[in-house]
Amino acid sequence: MEKEETINNFIYLFPEWLMCSALTMSIKENNLLWKNLPFHFIESTAPKNLFEKYPLLKNAEFKSEQSFVKNENKKWGIEENDYRSKYWSLRPDFMIIDDSFKFLFLIEVKGGPLFQKKYWENPKEIRYFNFLKDAKNYNEKGFLYIIPKQYEDQCKHCLKSIFKDSNGIIIGYGIWEEMLEFISNSINVVFIDWLVAQSKGINILSQWKKEHSL
Repeated sequence: MEKEETINNFIYLFPEWLMCSALTMSIKENNLLWKNLPFHFIESTAPKNLFEKYPLLKNAEFKSEQSFVKNENKKWGIEENDYRSKYWSLRPDFMIIDDSFKFLFLIEVKGGPLFQKKYWENPKEIRYFNFLKDAKNYNEKGFLYIIPKQYEDQCKHCLKSIFKDSNGIIIGYGIWEEMLEFISNSINVVFIDWLVAQSKGINILSQWKKEHSL
């Protein structure tokens, strides 16, 4: 049985793309915001923001939908054939990177009302996890999900079981409902922009139907 929607558990009603866009918009408006986002790290109990956990991240960059480049294997410290056959097509939702500090975190977003619980039995993000294991040129590495509260139990179980062979890689997750103070305004803006575009499209569709009616 699905949990009832409450003010503490409702973000799964929004599509994944909307939440990604809202977070991206918020960080573009305040570049330091990402350092305050709370995450639950598997090895600890209370959530911590990234800057609290890694105070040396003064020059790290937060990148959205950063595709891996085909000839970047030397940057990561991965053998060329392995990189091209396994990783160069990956495109994490978000990346936090500091080349001088050799810090690399990959973040994947999950959400939406059609998201299936069985996903956590065989998550495709294991490829990102394996990439981090093979990225020898980086010392501090981590993989994080951002999820609706609705999926917290399944996500925790997945991280503790499928991602358990961490090899020193930090693993954890953030909960959208716990980030709303940073992104709620952006959610409204993204949704309204989308709604306006859809309304315009529906009006044009109505005109098309009139012109092509038999």
